[in-house]
Amino acid sequence: MIKKIGKIFRKKDISAPAVRPVGPIETRIQEKKAKIQISPEQICGLENPEAMDKAEIKSHLAGLYRRYNQAVSSLNAEQRIEAEEMLEAIAECREKWVDAVGQ
Repeated sequence: MIKKIGKIFRKKDISAPAVRPVGPIETRIQEKKAKIQISPEQICGLENPEAMDKAEIKSHLAGLYRRYNQAVSSLNAEQRIEAEEMLEAIAECREKWVDAVGQ
């Protein structure tokens, strides 16, 4: 069977399509993110956290956490990476605005 397939390719002059080398999805996404520097507050959608009370911020971050915590287990690599980055931003915002020491 392999010989027959080889003969068909030779007769029809079919060559393999040119494939450009593509790096891992993670590398491409990180390169995109490196070009744009966004604060954790902007990522989490906290427009003016100074004007919000702790309960509002905590509630907003909890909703985001529920959404993105489920996406971390996604089979889609882009969704999984985005969710991991979002959870990092949520943690930074929570440390800064909700669990702040001395407030």
